[in-house]
Amino acid sequence: GEHDHMLNLHAVSRVLVERVTFRGWRGDAIYIGSGNVNGIERHNTQIAIRDCLFDGVNSENRNAISVLDCDGLKIEGNRFLNTTKTGMPGAIDFEPNPGSTWAIIRNCEIRGNRFVGGNEATIGLLLLPNSTLTTPIQNIIIEGNFIEKPKGFNFVGDGASTGDATPSYGVVFRNNTIRGATTLFLIDGARGVEISNNLFDE
Repeated sequence: GEHDHMLNLHAVSRVLVERVTFRGWRGDAIYIGSGNVNGIERHNTQIAIRDCLFDGVNSENRNAISVLDCDGLKIEGNRFLNTTKTGMPGAIDFEPNPGSTWAIIRNCEIRGNRFVGGNEATIGLLLLPNSTLTTPIQNIIIEGNFIEKPKGFNFVGDGASTGDATPSYGVVFRNNTIRGATTLFLIDGARGVEISNNLFDE
């Protein structure tokens, strides 16, 4: 049931998910995609996910939230427990499909959430190269989160040889607390990333 998602969103705007419990999903708890058929252009705008509980129960599921396309996303004040299984990107995964040069990911905020338990990264930013996209990926703020997981953040972006003309991602990791992680950051192909005022404990 890897693709049996609890909440499957495509081509939506002005969606609020508030005070909802997602427990024991098989695919993703929330999938913000571009359709269930690859290669068709669809976009999502203005989605807010706040004050929800995501409990993977046994840490043997996919991501709590997967984002393939969204302009204006707020993930605030949620709790993420026991997610996700080994081999998955993380509790929250930004990962447009390969070849989707029209995919839009920008103006996203992940603030004030709590991540405890499970495997793999807290947040995976597995992004397409900005040099290949019609609309560059920009302005992702990850701020004020508490993390107690084996891994912190995984960022994959442009290759190192794209040159100074490649648009910046504008990713900010700020004021987060990461406790007990063996790997805090994995960063590959970054242009325009700020890491500031975080606390790394144990």
